[in-house]
Amino acid sequence: MHPQAWLDTIKGNSEAADIATETLLDIIEGRPTLIDEVLAFAQSPEAEELFGKEGAQGLLQRTRERKEQGFNYCGCEACTAASEILAKFGRAELLK
Repeated sequence: MHPQAWLDTIKGNSEAADIATETLLDIIEGRPTLIDEVLAFAQSPEAEELFGKEGAQGLLQRTRERKEQGFNYCGCEACTAASEILAKFGRAELLK
């Protein structure tokens, strides 16, 4: 479901809003990347190939810091937004 379709659906119809919200949550559930998956990627040759040695090391350092702070998910904008929405509706825990 496109976010605009969700917004159009929820206007003025509580039952449709509930259904549209559940559909949106179903779509984004499982999309945020787990912190351990980011750590594994950041240490891989693919990360260095994609971001360069310095970039991959920076990603690794930032991700380790997030994990030490107790975060469960990647810190990119997309994963942060998705995990915050899921947490708001009780479908994910941001922190351990």
